[in-house]
Amino acid sequence: MSDLATVQAQLASLRKRYGLALPQKSAALDAAFAQVFAGPWEEQACSTAYRLIHSLAGSSGTYGYPEISGVARAIEHLIKPCVDARAPLGDPGKTQVKELLSRLRGMAADTASQIPE
Repeated sequence: MSDLATVQAQLASLRKRYGLALPQKSAALDAAFAQVFAGPWEEQACSTAYRLIHSLAGSSGTYGYPEISGVARAIEHLIKPCVDARAPLGDPGKTQVKELLSRLRGMAADTASQIPE
């Protein structure tokens, strides 16, 4: 196997593992945002949720899942002002984030289910 073929096989393996892990990543986001929406604004909860969504937005694009990256980036843009202002997200923003998280959950499950074992 040539060096290029070896690298391509390794990248395919990494992409597959990442795709199979998307449902767990989505579940971690659901848990993080549940903390954000559970009560009064807490800086740590908001920062954790932001870090997770920011990471997913970047890594999913890197691993070849641009649709997931786009949804994650939309959520990131909605909560970034909350992190910066240290203030809660208003009701319209919460609704949008919840809808996008639901969409992300479905996309993650669909993606993982389509990856051959």
